[in-house]
Amino acid sequence: MKKFVVEMSLFVVVQFVIGLLIVVNYPTNDNGYYAAAKDKHVRLASTASPRLVLVGGSNLAFGLKSGVLQDKLGINVVNMALHARLGLPFMLNEITGQLGRGDVVLISLEYEQFGQVKSGNYVMRALQHRPESINFIELGDMKELADSMHLFLGSIARKSFYNLVGRDTAPHKPYTRDSFNQYGDVVCHYKMDRDVDRRFEMHALLVNERSARRIIKQLNEFKSICESKGASVFFAYPSVLNEYYFRFKPEIELIDNLMSAECDIPRITGPEESIFNENYFYDSIYHLNLSGIDKRTNILVEKLDVIKNYELVMSQ
Repeated sequence: MKKFVVEMSLFVVVQFVIGLLIVVNYPTNDNGYYAAAKDKHVRLASTASPRLVLVGGSNLAFGLKSGVLQDKLGINVVNMALHARLGLPFMLNEITGQLGRGDVVLISLEYEQFGQVKSGNYVMRALQHRPESINFIELGDMKELADSMHLFLGSIARKSFYNLVGRDTAPHKPYTRDSFNQYGDVVCHYKMDRDVDRRFEMHALLVNERSARRIIKQLNEFKSICESKGASVFFAYPSVLNEYYFRFKPEIELIDNLMSAECDIPRITGPEESIFNENYFYDSIYHLNLSGIDKRTNILVEKLDVIKNYELVMSQ
C-alpha cells in the first residue's frame, strides 16, 4: 500500500510539472488568425443598421473587397467570415443577437459545410482568443467540443514544447490578425506570390442528403429569425477551383438540387457562376488572389444590387 501511495504521488507530481511547463512555455500571441474575431465583433457592434453582414468560412475572408461592396451598394459592410470549420450554427449565432431592421445577411458556405463538419477543435481556437464567444455554442455541440479537447490540448503542448526549444511559433501572414482590414477582409496576401509548384489540396467531399438537409433546415430557421427582426438574407455559392468543381460535380449538384427544392433563402449565384481557374487562387481551392477577388467582387456587386431597392433596407 505504501509503495502504491509513493508511486501515485510521484505520478501526480510528474503530471503537475509537465502541466506547469506547458503553461509557462505556452507562447501567448494576440495576433493569431482567430484573434481577428475580436475586431470583427467590434465592427459589428459599432456599425449602425442597415448593414450588409457577410457570413461564411474563409472563402469570404479571402474572397472579396468589402469596401468596394460598401461604396457600390451604399450600405455599411461587415465581413464576419473566418473559417468553415467553426460550423454554421456558431457563425449564425455570432450575428443573430446583433441584427436590426434593414440589415442584409449574405451567407456563403464552403461545400464541405453541407457534410459532417467536425468543428470542436476550431471552436476551441476561437474561444482561446475570444472567450465570450462561448455564448455562440449550442448545447447540442458541447459533446463534440469535449471530444475534441484532446486535439486542442495537444496543440497547446506542441507549441509549448516548440517555444521551450526555441522554435518559431508565431503566426505568419496572411494567417494573422493584422492581415485583415477594417471591414474584416484578408488583404495582406494581395502582393504575395503563390507557389506555382504547389498543388491545391482537394479532400473528398463527403456529402449526402441527410447532412445537406440538416444545413438547409438551419438556414431556413435563420431566415425566419431574420424576418422577425426586419432583416433579409441571401445565399451565394463560394468561389471554387474549377478542377475541384468537376471532380465533385455530382455532390455539388446534390447540394444545389436540395437547395433549390427546400431552402427558403434566395440564392443570388449558382455553382457554375462561381467556378474560377487556378490563376485566380492564392493558396487553396477557396482562397482567391487579388485578380480573383476583383472578379468575384464585381459579380457580387451586380447580384446584390437588388438590395438597393429592397424595402427593408430603404425603410428607416
